[in-house]
Amino acid sequence: RERMWAAMRKLTNLAKGDDRTFSASQVCDLANPCHIDSVGDYLAALEKAGLVELAAEQGRKATGGDFSSRQWRLLVNWPEAPRLNKQGQVVTQGLGALAMWRAAYIRKVFTPNDLAMDASVGQVKVNVSTAKKYCQALVASGHFKYEVKGKAGQPSKLRLVRYTGPHAPAITKAKVVFDRNEASHI
Repeated sequence: RERMWAAMRKLTNLAKGDDRTFSASQVCDLANPCHIDSVGDYLAALEKAGLVELAAEQGRKATGGDFSSRQWRLLVNWPEAPRLNKQGQVVTQGLGALAMWRAAYIRKVFTPNDLAMDASVGQVKVNVSTAKKYCQALVASGHFKYEVKGKAGQPSKLRLVRYTGPHAPAITKAKVVFDRNEASHI
């Protein structure tokens, strides 16, 4: 979805005058690799959230193969891809990791407790055990290193040593760190 969003923003910024529209097939071509159905699902969620609109009413009546050529207009130009479910509602999953990653970047040296506290804002709640697991995984991946290894009653102090970009490295279900900053981009 981040590649699709980046493609939509790029296509919108390349357009001249009032014709700042794009098609699903243009997004798919630019966000390669992706599937046209994935672009369609994301556009549908973005439309429900009020972040894109069909440029012409005739596009809504198109069916079948005409879907990929419908012209869409971006209504917001946010730098980060909106996290939405199929109903167009904001999804908070992954925001805790993003908040911890940003806190680590700002603090440079921190404890898991610091990250849990800094990341718990608004709807996002991060508990200390989650912050500890995140820190351990990012030490193993080389993003963080221990300044002081914690002992009984004393938390570990860590340092961010490899900042790869604005997207938080994620821990997959297989307990592997995936860093989208190092994945291929547009």
